[in-house]
Amino acid sequence: MNNNKLLDFSIYFHGHLGPFLVLGLRAGFLANRLLGRDPLNNLTRVYLPLKKPYSCFIDGIQISTGCTLGKLNLMVFNANTGIRAEFQNNTVLLVVNIKNQIITDILKNLKKVPVEEEAWRIWRKEDHHLFTWKLLHIASPSES
Repeated sequence: MNNNKLLDFSIYFHGHLGPFLVLGLRAGFLANRLLGRDPLNNLTRVYLPLKKPYSCFIDGIQISTGCTLGKLNLMVFNANTGIRAEFQNNTVLLVVNIKNQIITDILKNLKKVPVEEEAWRIWRKEDHHLFTWKLLHIASPSES
């Protein structure tokens, strides 16, 4: 499924188009590119303030990666500030941080523009404008 069709499905699933949904989708797309999409074996941990609109990020992660709360391979933790997602396969951990300025800009812009307009602004940005990330090697059991 291409990203535009997935965006249409995301709107159907989530109920509306918003910037934090888009951030979750985009973070998941990045993880899929770097780790491979494996909804049955990959694990995702998300750290964010457990309130709207931040929590909309979680739906974007579920849709893009296939890691879900129901399969218990998506775990969500409360954080006072910021949004971080950790994506893990058997040998690699990808840590993705949403840039604080992006979150600040979204919250400020939502007071001035429609939510859908802000979502499209985020959708069109390149990954390096939205996120910082690092890949870490994880020792497999045979390496320990």
